[in-house]
Amino acid sequence: MITITTKIHQGIEDIKRRQTGVWDGQFSIGRGWWRLASELNDQLKEIDPSYSVQQVKEKFGAMRFYAQPSEGLDDELVRMFRKAIRRADEASTTVCERCGRPARQRAVGMWVQTLCEDDFQEAKAEREKNKRDMKEAEEARHERVRESQIERDLAKAEKRLEDAEKRLTE
Repeated sequence: MITITTKIHQGIEDIKRRQTGVWDGQFSIGRGWWRLASELNDQLKEIDPSYSVQQVKEKFGAMRFYAQPSEGLDDELVRMFRKAIRRADEASTTVCERCGRPARQRAVGMWVQTLCEDDFQEAKAEREKNKRDMKEAEEARHERVRESQIERDLAKAEKRLEDAEKRLTE
C-alpha cells in the first residue's frame, strides 16, 4: 500500500487549487496514482509555475491529467510540458491505481483497470458480490410484483363475489 506522505498530499492539494471554473473539483483518481500525479505536478511547475489543471481522472485504465500551460509559453517548453504529461499517463498503466504497487491493465467486468494481483482479486470479488446483490434485488422486486398481482387478483375476485352475492339477494 502506498504511503501518502505530506509531500504527496501537498502536491495533490496544489493540483486541486490549480483547477478553476467548471473544472473545479474534477479530481478522481485512486490513491495509488497520487504519487505519480504529485510528481508530475512538480515537473510541470518547473516548466511553467502558472499552469492550470482542467481535470485528473481515470480513463480506460490509465490516469488522464488534463492541464493547460500558461499563455505565451515558449514552444519548446510547451512540448516539454505535454511530454511530461504523456509520460506520467503512460506510467500509470504499470502502477496499481488503488495501492501504488506494480500492476498491469486488466478487465474487471466491462471496465479496464490498472491493478496489482491482490487488488484485481478484490475487484473481481466486489464485482461478483455486486452481481449477486443486484440479482437478489431483482428477484425481490419480481416477488413484490407477483405479490402485488396476487393482491389485485384477490381484490377482483372478492369484488366479483360481492357482486354475485348482491345479485342473489335481489
